[in-house]
Amino acid sequence: MTSKTQQNANKKNALNSTGPKTSKGKSKSSRNAQTHGLTKPPEVHTVLNWFRVILNDANKSLNSAHVNERFRAAFSLAEAEAHLQQVRDAETQFHINRLKEEAGLSPLRKISDAAAQMDFKEAGEFTSILEGLFRSLRSDGRKKLSLLNRYLSEAESARRKAFMAWLEVC
Repeated sequence: MTSKTQQNANKKNALNSTGPKTSKGKSKSSRNAQTHGLTKPPEVHTVLNWFRVILNDANKSLNSAHVNERFRAAFSLAEAEAHLQQVRDAETQFHINRLKEEAGLSPLRKISDAAAQMDFKEAGEFTSILEGLFRSLRSDGRKKLSLLNRYLSEAESARRKAFMAWLEVC
């Protein structure tokens, strides 16, 4: 249990946490969600396609999505399915891009291997620079994959909840 003193200190500290103060910091933080687009809602046409599949009616429009509880549940499930599809597409694209990067780095690896077999100091420095580049790329990839996995987990959870709600009204 947190003491009153600690609670007061936390409240005081929270007042100081107002986000970025400089225009550069504000500009950077305003673009946080733009790196992958997974926080934006799914495309309307994708939601509509899922809505029609769920209701098994190719002519349904989203205008009917709020007519009754069944259609609302179908719409929620359609949004969840569309978002999950969006995240899975991003994950697939990530892996495709990583494979392309790996293929593009192949000539650099050959140069690095050749430099490592040379006997002079510059070759060692050159090899160190290339190894640093490889480590950096792997680290960036792990961070992005971790972020994608988090979004995937959240999307799957939202779909499970929407599916359970759909089953309740059917």
